[in-house]
Amino acid sequence: MTERRQESDCLFVASNGNDAWSGEQCEPQAGGRNGPLATLERARDLLRDGQGRIRKVVVRGGRYPLSSPLVFEPCDSGTDSTPVIYSAYPGETPILSGGERLTGWRESTVHGLRCWTVSLPEVKTGKWNFTQLFVNGERRQRPRLPKTGFFHFADRVPSDFPGGLVRYGNGPTHAYYRPGDLKLFHNVTDVKLLTYNAWYETHHRLKSVDENEQRVDFQSRGFSGGYTGDGSRYIVDNVFEALDTPGEWYLDRPAGILYYLPFPNEHMDTAEVIAPRLAELVRFVGTDKAPVHHIQLENLAFHHAEWDYAPDFGGSLQAADLVPGAIVFDKAEHCVLFGCHIAHIASYAVDIRPGSPVNSVVGCVMEDLGAGGVRVGNEELPGSPGVYNATVKRDDRSLEATIADCVIRDGGKLFPSAVGVWIGNAGRNCVFHNHIYNLSYTGISCGWIWGYAPSRTVGNRIEGNHVHHIAWDRLLHDLGGIYALSIHPGGRIRGNCVHHVGGNGIYLDEGSSEFIVEGNLIYDVDCTGFTLHYGRDNEVRHNVIVRCRYLTAAAMEPHRSMVYHHNVATWAGGAMSSNPWGSNTQWWPEYNLCHDNLLWNTTGEEIVVDGDVTLKDWQRAGHFANTVVADPLFVDPAAGDYSFCPGSPALALGINPPAVKKAGPRFDITIFGVRRLDAALSSAGLDRPKRFADWQSAFPIPPEPMASSCLSTAEPGLLRLTTRNIGNVPVSGTGPVTIFPPDALILENQPMVEIRNLMPGAEFVAEWRYRVSPSAPRRVRIEAALKGEGLLATLLHLNVKPEDWRLARIAPVATPEAVGAALVGIVPLPLKHPLYGTVAGQVRGAAAGTDLALDMQVSDADIRLGELAWQGSCVEVFAAPEGVAGVNPTQPAPGITQLFLVPAAGTTPARALRMEGGEKPSPDIRLCCQVQPGGYRLLVLIPFERLGVAGREKFTFQAVVTATPAGHIKPLRIPLFHYDSGAFANARQHGVVRVER
Repeated sequence: MTERRQESDCLFVASNGNDAWSGEQCEPQAGGRNGPLATLERARDLLRDGQGRIRKVVVRGGRYPLSSPLVFEPCDSGTDSTPVIYSAYPGETPILSGGERLTGWRESTVHGLRCWTVSLPEVKTGKWNFTQLFVNGERRQRPRLPKTGFFHFADRVPSDFPGGLVRYGNGPTHAYYRPGDLKLFHNVTDVKLLTYNAWYETHHRLKSVDENEQRVDFQSRGFSGGYTGDGSRYIVDNVFEALDTPGEWYLDRPAGILYYLPFPNEHMDTAEVIAPRLAELVRFVGTDKAPVHHIQLENLAFHHAEWDYAPDFGGSLQAADLVPGAIVFDKAEHCVLFGCHIAHIASYAVDIRPGSPVNSVVGCVMEDLGAGGVRVGNEELPGSPGVYNATVKRDDRSLEATIADCVIRDGGKLFPSAVGVWIGNAGRNCVFHNHIYNLSYTGISCGWIWGYAPSRTVGNRIEGNHVHHIAWDRLLHDLGGIYALSIHPGGRIRGNCVHHVGGNGIYLDEGSSEFIVEGNLIYDVDCTGFTLHYGRDNEVRHNVIVRCRYLTAAAMEPHRSMVYHHNVATWAGGAMSSNPWGSNTQWWPEYNLCHDNLLWNTTGEEIVVDGDVTLKDWQRAGHFANTVVADPLFVDPAAGDYSFCPGSPALALGINPPAVKKAGPRFDITIFGVRRLDAALSSAGLDRPKRFADWQSAFPIPPEPMASSCLSTAEPGLLRLTTRNIGNVPVSGTGPVTIFPPDALILENQPMVEIRNLMPGAEFVAEWRYRVSPSAPRRVRIEAALKGEGLLATLLHLNVKPEDWRLARIAPVATPEAVGAALVGIVPLPLKHPLYGTVAGQVRGAAAGTDLALDMQVSDADIRLGELAWQGSCVEVFAAPEGVAGVNPTQPAPGITQLFLVPAAGTTPARALRMEGGEKPSPDIRLCCQVQPGGYRLLVLIPFERLGVAGREKFTFQAVVTATPAGHIKPLRIPLFHYDSGAFANARQHGVVRVER
């Protein structure tokens, strides 16, 4: 009676069950009168009818073919205290399959080789198509050319794109191939050509091949550029003529015949050959008003799902973000995948869509993936055409997904730009203790806003993950083991182990801000161990970076990008940066503060920052304070032990050794009865919890203090510090507000801050009245360095003087040759490099009628021309009306004019260009170039109308000279005013000009 009563508390499903039975017994009863159900759909429907009496379904081992996705709707929901659970029978693994086992094979030959064939009428009639085939549980490949490596397009530009320069999404529809590479293949419109372009691949279904012209036409456009030369790699897939290797298969769709070349040990009568039918296997589908909620799928396997882009669509521009998932959460809340196995699919494994908060993917294994593991969509992304689910309206709740203790491996089989865990413009997600490896692009990616536009990426935590062998095939680049975008208040990248990456280790790309990057171990990567493209108020501390390039910051902006302290970095020879710090990225306390770090060049050579600039040069200038150059004395780096020996100088500096032995899943993973010891750096020795509830008890996610601070001037003469608690526990901290130079501002009271128990969601505001000292420079730095858990330092660059340049009015000047005489007596501004102090010339200017008259003397010992103007000797000119600003330092801001004044070189005359979708001649700019010993002189008349500031007495202006002054071995970028990086994107980096009346 006890056993029977226990069974009646749940429903059973078995492969030998019957949907006409009650489902109350786990095995068929004698005489076939009762027993388990046959399908999960029937069990779901009985739970609906049972109105909550039974809350659990137990599924016996076996294969369960799905004719349609398993769908859960709001009426299938449970509650927080009694969730509805679908779980495997103890010790057994049920497999829900979206594929069909193919039978009826015949022995045949193709291209003189032994093969199997099977006729598929539904394929012939167009009702079924598939791009994957699985034999005895293993993925088989379609025939491709070349068999290894890549083809390269001919050095010939597609005719409809002169120069091959086009915008994203408007790329070529054809290309030219090299002799012998392509031909008019059998079923040519089923052949797919894949190009590999930096961080994405393009999928082209062929339209036609012209063997006389050696031209291939596509059914879709490329994303950008012309396909020419050695830089454009491609393969062709699904080529019938290339079917010649055991394990390859070809589906002749018009004929409805599948060909397979078997391995010697495969036999038709025993082989299990499965072709997928369904694009989705499971859907949690609710509505805005009635979400589906509190359903848990535990210890089940989901196999065989198909998906592909439409033939006339080229694919995703980054992270395969337009590829959906085989298991979909759509308007679902508090739903769980626990201990599940998701494999043999074409898409992402799991797709958590907008409007689906607080879902969990825990203890799962995702492998043999066409794309990536888990994608968490954008909470809000207005005005971004072509981006997945871009029109979803804002929901005030964060997505708050948890992806923890999973193994995600062997992805990107069909869409190599996919990511292990991809999080879009979404917040409060936890990516904890996963093991992610063998992908072609990026391990973990978070953020989907480029630059400083408003973002929903708040409080994302990426902690304790083991990420390795990412892009190790070098198929794509511009990537990271862990990659981030966007403003990220409360962002944490902590305790991860990242190694063997064919790109960067941890890569904070465009706009990444307010991150704490802490306690990570990064080694054996191709590029930089840690990279910040551009961002603000990041703190990077207690990381160990080994056998990598050091770090880079490509943009210089009027704020502090990061504080970098208590880190260890070692590398073997060469400069410690892959970017020219000395020429266009001036690293000093205004932008990046580096102190208390341990550096070691394992060759023993002097540390070179860039070019002829050494670390000692920087330290003499007051940067890299308390930085030690010495061997870190790791315990056993050959065995992957990067803890510190007693006596290590890292310990003397107070650097914490990385606790990466805790990276990866916190328990052993068992799939199909086999314990997977590759799940952690060292096997945890713990069995996986049997239920999600057990995992929650064993590994609770601790809350963490998180605050976002910013300095601003609410009104002239009023300085304001605003700190907002964005976490879920109180925040406390203290610290001074410091002014540089100290006497630049006179404050009415001591700028000291004390925050006590600032509650979640609350704001702390402190204000100070100030007066500007007569001796103050135009630009003043103000920093609030608050000390407290979850608080980050923030810095403001404040303009306190009305203008940088008072421009005299003079009579109109008829010709550029007359400019020099007209400007005699006007005091010049120096062109002085802000780091080296090198004076590379001077500028005189005046408002000459309706023109800006400039007399520019430039010291340039090596006048050279670049393919683009800014790549060689030139003067870049920027101007804008007051108030123009941008949010992306790599994208031109509307309202900013960009011009190029290129000196004469050899037989090439001087020229003026404007930037309008490319460099174009600007004949309305009159200029005269006089080449002189050691440089040149430019005399220029630029219409104020061309600058976009006609009739304005006040506007912003910047001139940046690219030149090689005497004594330097490489070109420098030298701004007229203090800032130069991103002047095309943000006018706040210009000087302020006032024209005299």
